[in-house]
Amino acid sequence: MAALDGVKAEAPPDKVAELLDIAFLELIAVRDHLRQHDLWISPFPEETSEERRQDTLRYAERLREVFTADDWGSFGEARLGDLR
Repeated sequence: MAALDGVKAEAPPDKVAELLDIAFLELIAVRDHLRQHDLWISPFPEETSEERRQDTLRYAERLREVFTADDWGSFGEARLGDLR
């Protein structure tokens, strides 16, 4: 959300990329910590593969409705580096 706010506020693309990098790395750290304690969380625990496909299509359509061409352009300019 901070990255999207940054895009809308016309923050420099490298700042938006940095926010995305940080969010991704924090998410991976939380996931890894939970896995160390044998807690594996499925993002779709009760859904079938078909339901997941339909939801993914619905989410993509929603993104197309919400983001402007400028938003997509800003995301394209905010290149992510190697996150390994």
